[in-house]
Amino acid sequence: MDNLKRCARLVFIAIGFSLLLLGCAAPRTIQTHPALSQKCQNIKSIVFAKPDIKVYLVSAGGVPELMDEWSNLASDNVTKALLAQFEGSGTKISVLKTDPQNEQEMKEVLALFPVVSNAIMYHAAPAQPGFTQSAPTTYETGADYSVGPIPKILDPAGADALLLVHGVDQYASAGKKAVNVLGTVSGVMMSAFTGIVVVPRGEGTTLRIALVDRNGAVLWHNIKGGSTNLRDPDQAKGFVEVALDEFPGLKK
Repeated sequence: MDNLKRCARLVFIAIGFSLLLLGCAAPRTIQTHPALSQKCQNIKSIVFAKPDIKVYLVSAGGVPELMDEWSNLASDNVTKALLAQFEGSGTKISVLKTDPQNEQEMKEVLALFPVVSNAIMYHAAPAQPGFTQSAPTTYETGADYSVGPIPKILDPAGADALLLVHGVDQYASAGKKAVNVLGTVSGVMMSAFTGIVVVPRGEGTTLRIALVDRNGAVLWHNIKGGSTNLRDPDQAKGFVEVALDEFPGLKK
């Protein structure tokens, strides 16, 4: 009986703690180049490739399956959301038209971007990777985060900078959700004896966005995490709007 009472108390504590976290302002993850303002003065036109969005359905066994149709839909929604955010901003933005001359280079840049992004977030906040203070922060002294020179990508498009967008969206299958429920109950029951509550995970959204100049230097970078549905146009629009918070030239 004592264990059951303790279990019940832990459930209410966990719920209360979750509500407390929801009520707190999420720490920002925006990182900027030390010379951001100076470098952005010459950026009047931005181009971006089709957002690289991967949508997965997680099975009951925890195995993620790439869903191509969902991924294309999410990518289209994020593209529309990006274009909408720049309307009336004074900065021209357009979708990159790939051709044989820049297609391979663009693939290499897109493949390198998540690696550079991880490096930025790790070195920018080593005490708590992925999170910063309440305001955007600049890279540490001497840092040089780059995807390499990209004139072959920008010049044919007549653009001054490249916007890189990479995202992952995971959804739990019906079986996985059932397993999560059982896992949560089991975890809470075990916590009655161990004092540790483990909550299964299987869903979530991560969106990385970066502004890169012609030399490949990452001028502005943000990684937005949360739980949304990028397959839904309205939810994708809202998620992108938050991810572009403090983006140079965009006024809220």
